[in-house]
Amino acid sequence: MISQPITITTILLGIQGLVLFLATRRSLERLFSVLPPLFWIYFLPMMLSTVGMLPAKHSVYESITMNLLPAGLILILLPVNLERILRLGPQALIVMLSGSLGIILGAPVVIFFLRPWLPADIWKGFGALSASWIGGSSNMLAIKEAIGTPDDLLFLMIITDTVVVYLWMAGLIALSNVQERFDRWNKAKIDLLRTIASRVSRLEKKNQVLEVYHLSSIVALSLIGSRICFFIAQNLPVVENLVAPFTWTVILATLVGILLSETPAQELESYGASKIGYLMLFLVLASIG
Repeated sequence: MISQPITITTILLGIQGLVLFLATRRSLERLFSVLPPLFWIYFLPMMLSTVGMLPAKHSVYESITMNLLPAGLILILLPVNLERILRLGPQALIVMLSGSLGIILGAPVVIFFLRPWLPADIWKGFGALSASWIGGSSNMLAIKEAIGTPDDLLFLMIITDTVVVYLWMAGLIALSNVQERFDRWNKAKIDLLRTIASRVSRLEKKNQVLEVYHLSSIVALSLIGSRICFFIAQNLPVVENLVAPFTWTVILATLVGILLSETPAQELESYGASKIGYLMLFLVLASIG
């Protein structure tokens, strides 16, 4: 069994890189449309642990999560810029908030009706799942660590996430031929959707050439921010079974990322800061697997 931290990290990075590379191949498009890269980045390390190649527990896994999760959150939030979001208009924000509210309220309702058949800590699984449907895989990882979702329960949520999302997409595609009639019945403001899409495209930035000092600045900013959040969180109040020090770390990292998006630091996104952030978060996912 492999036990050296650097070797374990290298294997996890290798798995991540291989999966993301294969996901770009047209010949494998159907496979990854059913089971997305997120699933494989989690599943393959789990299999290597099952067969005894990687240890099920190791200090390097905790180190990756504690350091790279907050750092990754900071980087993926750099392009947020609240001013640009508000410029999308109230309709776009209402649509987003309405969808999020439906997910937030839906999870407790499901748990209430199915409670006799569910484990006591299922709320932690639904918390991570709801986070995914509201903010994607990065949000799922953040909430997973913030509320302490067990790793085995997270795997079930990833499966649920994949199955439900793709079944829903299949249903939407099947009904696409009646979209115009539904829009007329629903009095949907199609012109508004086109306007919002146009605004979003204008706000996108072009990538610039990444130099070594850009890369070092991006990594240093994220890791320094991560450590500061971690140390501050150790001195904040703890609420048993609700708010732990790492919960505060995730909250603080989120705030730091949003605040930095309002400063010149947001220019680092032009050099791929959020892509490096996702690299960190996918490595966290692999270590959890």
